[in-house]
Amino acid sequence: MSITNDTLKFRITGMTCSGCAAKITATLQKNRKVESAVIDYATASGVVSGALTLEEVANLIASLGYKMESVADVLHTAADGSRAKFAPLFGNWVLAAILGVPVTILAMGPWHFDSSGLVQCVLTSLFLMGPAVGFFTRAAKQAIHGHVTMDALVSTGMLSAWVLSIAMMLTGSDHLYFESATMIGLFVLSGKTLEEWARRKSVAEVDRLIRLRPQTAFKIDQRGQPVEIAVSQIEIGDFLYIRPGDMLAVDGLVVDGEISFDESIITGESHPALRSVGELVPAGAINASATGVRLKVTKIGKDTAIEKIIALIEDSRMSRPPVQKLADQISAVFVPAVFVLSAATGLVWFFVLEKSLIQSAMVSLSVLVVACPCALGLATPVAWVAGLGAAARRGILVRSYEALEMFRKARVLVFDKTGTLTSGRPGVVRVRLGGGVEVTDLGTLKDVDEKTLNMLISALVHSSHPHARAIFNWLKPNVDSTNIPLSKVIAETPGQGVECEVIDGDRRISVRFGKPSFATDRDIESLLKDMSEQNSAVGFSISNELKYIFELSDALRPDALSTIAELIRSRFRVVLASGDKESVVRNLFAAIKMTPFDPSKATDAASVAYQAEMTPVGKLQLVELLQKRGDVVAFIGDGINDAPALAAADVGIAMGSGSDMATGNAGLVIKTTNVAVLLDAVDLSRRITTIIRQNFFLAFIYNVAAIPLAMAGLMSPMWASAAMALSSVSVVVNALRLRR
Repeated sequence: MSITNDTLKFRITGMTCSGCAAKITATLQKNRKVESAVIDYATASGVVSGALTLEEVANLIASLGYKMESVADVLHTAADGSRAKFAPLFGNWVLAAILGVPVTILAMGPWHFDSSGLVQCVLTSLFLMGPAVGFFTRAAKQAIHGHVTMDALVSTGMLSAWVLSIAMMLTGSDHLYFESATMIGLFVLSGKTLEEWARRKSVAEVDRLIRLRPQTAFKIDQRGQPVEIAVSQIEIGDFLYIRPGDMLAVDGLVVDGEISFDESIITGESHPALRSVGELVPAGAINASATGVRLKVTKIGKDTAIEKIIALIEDSRMSRPPVQKLADQISAVFVPAVFVLSAATGLVWFFVLEKSLIQSAMVSLSVLVVACPCALGLATPVAWVAGLGAAARRGILVRSYEALEMFRKARVLVFDKTGTLTSGRPGVVRVRLGGGVEVTDLGTLKDVDEKTLNMLISALVHSSHPHARAIFNWLKPNVDSTNIPLSKVIAETPGQGVECEVIDGDRRISVRFGKPSFATDRDIESLLKDMSEQNSAVGFSISNELKYIFELSDALRPDALSTIAELIRSRFRVVLASGDKESVVRNLFAAIKMTPFDPSKATDAASVAYQAEMTPVGKLQLVELLQKRGDVVAFIGDGINDAPALAAADVGIAMGSGSDMATGNAGLVIKTTNVAVLLDAVDLSRRITTIIRQNFFLAFIYNVAAIPLAMAGLMSPMWASAAMALSSVSVVVNALRLRR
């Protein structure tokens, strides 16, 4: 089946170095049907955009000696795939050790017997035809396409040592080099086995998400009985029964009762979240209560929360730091250059220095082995992937390296208030009727005008704003849903409110809800003057006639003030941008020093600058103003209203259960409601970028130092292979420090 202008994601097995990834990328990009191709060695994954089918991509990759698996295949087998793929690699290493170590013992030990050379020859031959044969087959297939990678270096080194030893045996000499052939292969296989182990540790977070996803669920049938079905059979609108301890396979709304859910796999929060009727529970959440609960399915498949997280992590893995692009360019030309350098070194030793043919060949062989750029190609991606895993464990999803790099440079943090620094779950404190009468009891409100109340509920359905949800949840349990009329959205003014049209028989009635000044253009100051300065007001009108004013209270998140204080201590300049009135902002944050934002002055690092009653456009303009001053700005928000500012900021950070619009415009997504996780994000942004640079420096310095040593004859081929393997292991171990 042809897929036109689509993006294919897949995994690749058999790659041994970044050169393999570079050659696969080059081969794919030569195809006229391919628009772009990225192959990443550290994650053994690839992304191809264009008109190629999955089968065509698989055939191209197979022709180079590698095997491709589609993401779908990987997801279906993820439960045991990680162990299944590592086991053959480890088994191959064990066989290599069984055959190779005795050769070294016989060659370097004090014992010698007549058939020692023959035994070494047999064991080495079995070694080359067994555990090391993959190097030769891949090198041959790559050579057909004109590609030269690490496989060619290693296979040439092993074969040269073997041929040289056979020649020496035939002349009756005791100076054999079979141990060089086996140790080159064994050390390289040892390094690759350790790399694979470390790589699996690095990508364990997304694999854990994939592995834990349930394959079945209990659907409530027409008789009201739960029946177990495959997850693939679930449809939107179905009702599911979630038993105690069961994981939710899809996103759904709680139908009855209050239930605690363990959402740590999604948000990273250790404490269960209490969900009541009408609240959304994301796929991946586990029923942490002692009773079962019914949920109505709202999202399935790729639209669920857990699938979006998996897709986001997979996409972020393919983000390539600038230093990695440089490493790829170096690796692409380095291997052919190594062959030239190796040959030139041998010729200089033989003709210029007048050394023996054997000694010249050994020095040439050492250069061939030690110069392999494995560490250079592995240094950046393994650190990047390890960092992504560390971030994901803390509930931080990174969309790209550029976002992380910019966050490291940011010194100004602009916060939205509602849902970011506050709980985002305000409660209705009291209600005023349009005539000024105060009502605190829902029953009384219903008795006054049930028809108007039903119109309000019908309109509230169209908004996801925390205030609208709070009023809806307060009203809904005590209203007969059969009497609620139909309605549709006429216009939504970001930061102000929503205008709807309610159908009442043959009439079309205009209703508005949102800020009181939006709900009606009439003077209502007298109704607002005695409201608490800490609370927010939401008005509802019919045909411009004010019917209700709801007073709502929202609390700060427990760690909001301490996090802001720590950010200020870390020399960040903090700006608070809120759509609420100034009195609400000042009262909520009374415990910290605050000053009104002054566009003409630089923000004070010792206090929080604030600006109230801001629209989405105002937040956008605030970000742009700060950028014009030369500041690198991070914007932290969670709602649709924040999307323009998130997109305009140097780095946007979506907090908590942010809307799809918000997360789609964010460079970092924090899937927890703990504001303090932002401090972890600051720390990780610095540590990841630092370790990536350290790894690149270590790998580069290794090659600069090791090649001259080998050219000077200070390394035997065996120790050159050990040094090459050790260099790769060193950058992997350094990267794994991010897992702490």
